[in-house]
Amino acid sequence: MTIARRIALLFLPLALVLAACGDNDGPAGGEGEDAAAPPVSEGPASGELTVWAMGAEGEKLSVLADAFMEENPDLTVTVTPTAWDVAHDKLVTSVAGDQAPDISQMGTTWMGEFAALGALDPVPENIDPSAFFEGAYQTNVVDDTAYGVPWYVETRLLYYRTDIAEAAGITEPPADW
Repeated sequence: MTIARRIALLFLPLALVLAACGDNDGPAGGEGEDAAAPPVSEGPASGELTVWAMGAEGEKLSVLADAFMEENPDLTVTVTPTAWDVAHDKLVTSVAGDQAPDISQMGTTWMGEFAALGALDPVPENIDPSAFFEGAYQTNVVDDTAYGVPWYVETRLLYYRTDIAEAAGITEPPADW
């Protein structure tokens, strides 16, 4: 696998999160089970892309973008780190002002809202959903249409009521999932 292909595969989940964000004409593929964007083309990339990435990813993504641009000299990628605490408002404002980034990392809890705004395009048809953990992939689906792919999956903490767990015979939290 070439370096360009590896970098492209690293970039792909992020690139699909908000493909063509800012399009006021609504999602390109319509709604429903069969909705999908045209396939992602292969070969060298060209043009300009603006990318917003949140948290630590936003601070580190420019390294990947630089390497990707070396392999695709006709492409300019501008990465803007965005703090999570302002990300939602910044995205909503950018969509309303028709100034949204081409690509953005997004919390999956926002998918329904941004799909309703017409700010998201469906995932391209040649992206195989079975390549992703189903539960994580489904968090990107609104009304039977996938608008993004998982960037990462994590559980930040386990929270439970010990009294209910103890009543069920559970005295210790599970060691794994």
